[in-house]
Amino acid sequence: MTDAITELVELFDAEGAFIFAFRQGRPCPAFEVVTAKDIRDFRCPYQTHHYNGVLFAMNDLYGNNAQLTRTIRTIANDGNIKAVYAESVELARHLAIKATILREDMLVNENGIGIDQTN
Repeated sequence: MTDAITELVELFDAEGAFIFAFRQGRPCPAFEVVTAKDIRDFRCPYQTHHYNGVLFAMNDLYGNNAQLTRTIRTIANDGNIKAVYAESVELARHLAIKATILREDMLVNENGIGIDQTN
């Protein structure tokens, strides 16, 4: 398991969840939400992948719509984002769902401008 993921699991006592982005040439990345507890307890398959860094998302995002929207757009569109740690499982699921919707909407619109459903 990578140091960043291991450290976050230990630092937050296996609370929260990770979003893993699988992009491998896909026009719309796949996002998988895995609880930190499951990573601590089962350690697979994330111990075999290398993640250079992990984007950190706190529950405070719910109180700042502009920052929440920017975070969703970053997760959806930044090819360098491979892993995101969210302070809660609910936040991780929300971010993953909204990032998926954003990418799918962008694919549907031939001009690449999708309906913004990030909030």
